[in-house]
Order: sequence, then structure tokens, then C-alpha cells
Amino acid sequence: MTGISTSHLSYIENNEKEPSLSMAVRIAHALNRKVEELYRVIQ
Repeated sequence: MTGISTSHLSYIENNEKEPSLSMAVRIAHALNRKVEELYRVIQ
């Protein structure tokens, strides 16, 4: 749904990489969440 590889998504989930804003928007959209909600979880 996001067009992001599973390995790259794993890096983001494990705080090894920070997503770009456009990538965060795609992830939020796929999860039916607001971008702000993702950054509360990531931080």
C-alpha cells in the first residue's frame, strides 16, 4: 500500500531510520491515521 519495501519499513519501525515527510504521509494513509499520531509513537 505504501510502496515502501518491507526492509525499509522495518528500519523505520525499529527507529533505525527516520521517514521523510512524504513517506510518513504514505504510512499514515495506509494505517488510516494522521501523520501527527505516527510521530507521537516514533518519538
